[in-house]
Amino acid sequence: MNEYKEQFSAISQRELYKWQAVKRFQDEWDPDKKDFKSMLMRSLSATANLMDSGNYFPRRTLLRIAAASPDQVKAAFLDLYDENTPLIARIHAFREGMKQLNRADNPDGKNDFQDQRAVMVYLCMRYPESYYLYKYKMLESACEKLEIGYTPKIGADENIVQYLNLCEFVRNEILEDDELLKLHSGRLSKDEYSDPSLTILTQDFIYAVTEYLSGDSGGSLPVGNIVFVPVPPRGNAPSPSFTVSFTDYVSLQRRRKQLGVRGELLVLQVEKRRVGKQREHKVIHVSQSEGDGAGYDIRSVADDESPIFIEVKSTTGGLTTPFEVTRNELAFSEENADNYRLYRLYDFDERRDQAKCFVVRGSLAPYCDCPTTYRVHLSDPAT
Repeated sequence: MNEYKEQFSAISQRELYKWQAVKRFQDEWDPDKKDFKSMLMRSLSATANLMDSGNYFPRRTLLRIAAASPDQVKAAFLDLYDENTPLIARIHAFREGMKQLNRADNPDGKNDFQDQRAVMVYLCMRYPESYYLYKYKMLESACEKLEIGYTPKIGADENIVQYLNLCEFVRNEILEDDELLKLHSGRLSKDEYSDPSLTILTQDFIYAVTEYLSGDSGGSLPVGNIVFVPVPPRGNAPSPSFTVSFTDYVSLQRRRKQLGVRGELLVLQVEKRRVGKQREHKVIHVSQSEGDGAGYDIRSVADDESPIFIEVKSTTGGLTTPFEVTRNELAFSEENADNYRLYRLYDFDERRDQAKCFVVRGSLAPYCDCPTTYRVHLSDPAT
């Protein structure tokens, strides 16, 4: 972070166009305009550095498709911007829709260029408080330089999830750096988006790490007593073991409960810092104030005031240590996927009250594939 601040002025001169692009889009976007294609062209008119370079032409291709099929492109954008639908599903639907429209307009099969990078630009332009500008190569380089431990795969949905997690961790660090925040606020004029959530600044730092900085600022990103790392790949469920052993379940459950509460308190501190003093009263320790059974432990709020439901799972073991998810937690995560977060604390140092952590966004269903207990219902043969 220090190296970024030292080179802040030079980097800012090269990268200020990103805040200008968002400001232009915010000023021009109006899907109710009669001439949708012209409105779209004005909205994206400052995104040339983001979307048209070398042999990459998503903006130019999009405008061509919109000229031929304005109503269909408008509908695709409205669906993409519908926050009631899970993010990855929206991205898939938009890209597939553009491919079909492109084929209809270009039977010879020209590339439509509407890849993950382009769609994340559209999302960031519309909802800059929630999304981040994305490049695959940037993520790949950031994972290496920051020693993240995740290997991106070209075109994989998991890249987007990992990248959003990484951005959130970096943003938490930026929020604590008063010197950087002062530098940032001093460079923005009325011609640039004000960036109150610091999402563009966050991406700017990550991009600078991959393009301009030496990488000496690498390593995991500590936030308070929790060191955040991106979501690891899923492991394979172990085969059943029939080895006989004796377990003191009373003591085990008591210790798990104590560790669980301590983990929740750590996450509670992180969330209160994230939302700031003016809104920290909205961060509620539900498992303590309302009891277990809600399907989550902590209720918080996003920058747009939408609710965030946080389940905390803590173990003293390492990254691959298994943990339990209740049926109620799983069902709640599926019903509230867009607002659900699992904070997985591991390597918990109870003496120092420190832990490493990764965050899973959305439904827990993809991670719950190995039941360890089963509920059995028997019928009374006499009835």
